[in-house]
Parts: sequence; C-alpha cells; structure tokens
Amino acid sequence: MEISLNRKSMSCLKKAYEPAVYCESMAECVVPDVQDDIRQVLTTTFITKIRSKDIDIDEINIKAELNAVVMYYSENGIDKLEIPLPVNAKIPAKDIDSSCIISADIKIVSWDVRVINPRKVSLKAEVNVKASCYRESELVWYESPDELSEKVFVKSDSAVVSIVDTVAEKTITADDEFDLDGASDLKLLSAFAAYRTESSETVGDKLIMRGRADIDAVYLSDGRLVNGVFSIPFSQLFDVSGDDSGECEAAVLSTGEYYDIVDGKLSAELHAVIQMVYRKKIEISFASDAYSCCCDTTLQYEPLEFCAESDAVSLKEGIQLTFDSTKSITELLLYRAYIAKNEALESGVTTTVVAELIYRDAENEVNCGKIRGNIEFPLENSTYYKSLCSEIAGIRAVTSGNSIDIRGEVRLTAKRDDIRTLNCVPEIVEGEAFSGDSPAAYIVFSDEDIWNIAKKYRSDCDKISVIDSEDSMEKPYKKLFVPVIK
Repeated sequence: MEISLNRKSMSCLKKAYEPAVYCESMAECVVPDVQDDIRQVLTTTFITKIRSKDIDIDEINIKAELNAVVMYYSENGIDKLEIPLPVNAKIPAKDIDSSCIISADIKIVSWDVRVINPRKVSLKAEVNVKASCYRESELVWYESPDELSEKVFVKSDSAVVSIVDTVAEKTITADDEFDLDGASDLKLLSAFAAYRTESSETVGDKLIMRGRADIDAVYLSDGRLVNGVFSIPFSQLFDVSGDDSGECEAAVLSTGEYYDIVDGKLSAELHAVIQMVYRKKIEISFASDAYSCCCDTTLQYEPLEFCAESDAVSLKEGIQLTFDSTKSITELLLYRAYIAKNEALESGVTTTVVAELIYRDAENEVNCGKIRGNIEFPLENSTYYKSLCSEIAGIRAVTSGNSIDIRGEVRLTAKRDDIRTLNCVPEIVEGEAFSGDSPAAYIVFSDEDIWNIAKKYRSDCDKISVIDSEDSMEKPYKKLFVPVIK
C-alpha cells in the first residue's frame, strides 16, 4: 500500500548561474588642435554606462561603454581629453534561455594611459563583467495527510527558508544644479557619480528603495584646481509580494550622465538603472520520517534544498598610505582614493587601495603621484563568500615637507547564502505485516530521541512514559515504559 503525503509548493526565483569574465578595451586619442601639447598625464576618471543585456544560445551578451576623462598638464595649465571605450562582454552560460532574468555588475579593474607623443595618447582598461541569472522555480515540500491510520506515524520538522521573491529593475532619473564658488572663469574638467542605496521600506505589496548619487566634480576656478562633491537623492517603487520580514539587495548602474557649468552653477542630469533582488523568509513544516506499527515501511526521500539565510559580515580597518616626492610639496591640488580589488584567501580578504594625487612643487610645477597599499581583513572561510564589497570613507590628506599621508577607513561587507539540503518524505510504502509474537510493552533504559525509540519498538510517542526510580534519576539515561501497538 502506498500512502502519498500532501504536496506543498511555493513559486520563487532561483539563482541558476553567476558567470563572470574579464575583457579589455583599448582606444587612442589625438589632442584637438585648439588644445596644447601633453606634458604629463595627471589622472584618469571613468563613467561606466551599461547599454544592453541579451541572452543568446549558451551565451550572455552585455554591452557597455566607458567614458574616460584623461586630465593632463600642458604649458598653459591643466586640460582634458575625453575618450570613449566600448565594452562587449560575451559570457558563456549553459542551460539558460530568454525566460531568465539577468542582473549585471561592471567594474573597472585596472587601466593604463600611455603618451605616444605630445599630441596622442593610448588608453587600455580591463573590466570585470558579472551576470547573475535568475529563473522561475518552485520550492516543494511534503506534509502529513490530514487523515492517517492510527498505526502509521509521520514525523514533522520545520525549517525557515529564505526565497528570492522578486528580481526587477527600473530606471531612475535625477537632476539638480549646484552653486560653485562664484568665480568668473570656470571650466569643468571631469565629473562622475557614485550611486549607493541607503534604505528600503515595504508598505503592503510595495517596496520603496531610497538612495543617493554622490557626484565628484573637478573644475578650474580662475585657473585654480577645485574638487567638489555634490549629492542628489533618488527613490524608486517596486512591486513585491512580501512583508516586513523581507530583505532587499540593490545595485545601480549608470546609463547616462551629463554635466555642464552654466552661470556659475554645476548642472547634473543622471540616468541609471537600479537592479533589485528581494528575499523573504517563510517557515515550512515538512515530513522528515515515518513508520508503521503493523508492517515494514519503505520511505521514498526527496531532497529539499533551500537557502536558510543570507549571511553578511561587516568589517572595517584604518589605512594610511604615504607618498614621497623628490621635491618639496607646496600645495596639494587634488587627491582621491578608491578600491582596486578584493581577493579572498583562506586566511581572509586582501583589499587593495589606490590613492592618486596632484600637487604643486617648490618650482611651481604641477606633478602627480599614485600609491597603493593592502589591508588584510581576517575572515574565516572567506572563499565561501560569493560577494565582497568594499568602500573607503573619511579620506583626508596630510602634507609634510616632501611627503603626503592619505588616511581613511576601509569597510568590507562579505555576503554568502547558507544553502542546506534536508530529506523530505513524499511517499510511504507499506510492505509485509509483522509476523510472530512480540511483547505488549518494553522497559527501556535510554537517552535516545523518543521518536527513534517509538519507531524501533513500534510504539506511539504520546504513549511512552518515564518511570521514575532512584536508579534512573542517578543515571544519564531514563527508564521508559514503551507499549507496543499491534
């Protein structure tokens, strides 16, 4: 006889694939006739714009564009070159189709600017492109039927399951104007936005995501180099089928940024796409074991694989980088620091920080410098963490003689999914009946789980009782009365 248990299910999304590739993009640029020759390249900034995400046969195509601004020093001061670099990443991906939902992540790993001659430069950038692929799935488990023979018992266990409820993306647009220092001669050299999400709030079936775009702008004010930081808030609304227990992850990719200086103000128009992954937790009760008191039973098991939770660890460390110049430094014109890469090792995570400087020396010459250093974050089993995200905050510079100290704090967030697999019972097969005489009850000395004792002796957990005695009270086990159900 076969006894089928009640099948329960819930629709969800499952991360099917998360491939990544490194690709290079190269370009050359000639200095326009109206600009002076290049004496020295000072710094390079990028705006990364995503253009498209397409699924082909066993392949994901992600197209993007790097808008690079190369700032250089000439005979008459500081000027810039704007260089577009196309990125076309072809990522091998098996067993995916157009029904999959893709979230993309694009990071510039390194770049190299070379002056071929005073009128021409070449630029090469290495880019890491990662795609997270989600597909429609179903979480399936089995529960005991409402009615069972009084001689058949099913054990129920519970588990808290974290499922991906929604993966979605929406565009955001933000614009604003910012007053500069009131100088009459203003020239924009470079500007780019760093997006960050700050909070999320679930109201009914709506998720409100809030964040901020921090704009780093470098401009000339009456010939003086100025670095200004400005901020634009943004928000977006998503449809979800969750509740207050849900958790949200989001990433923002630029699709277009436009800046200009008009009438003493910096105008910024930002276009981006915000990619959101919403998880919620549910508690399920599933059949994990069963037996019959009157016959042999064979259990069919089905694996129940689920994400128990998303584990996140946050660490922070201070950093100090020192740049030494061959000449006396009279003025620090510009400095910035960024995270170059994170590397997960068995002993922890190594984060590489790079700082760039532009300064004026005692001979009134403009110079640049670059320094890098590593921070070690102790993190057990760091290679198990699938997502490593770092940011640098509180950056400040201290100049002394021929040296510049860059100080700040690096914050690392490491995330991973705790994936577990449990055996679930979908069906009970009753075999031949037990034959032969057996005692009506047993006296058992044991500290074993009551369920296992009942299954072993063909009893009922609710009918097993503890026999108190001086002997049993002094022992680590209990004396039990176990009736046999026939």
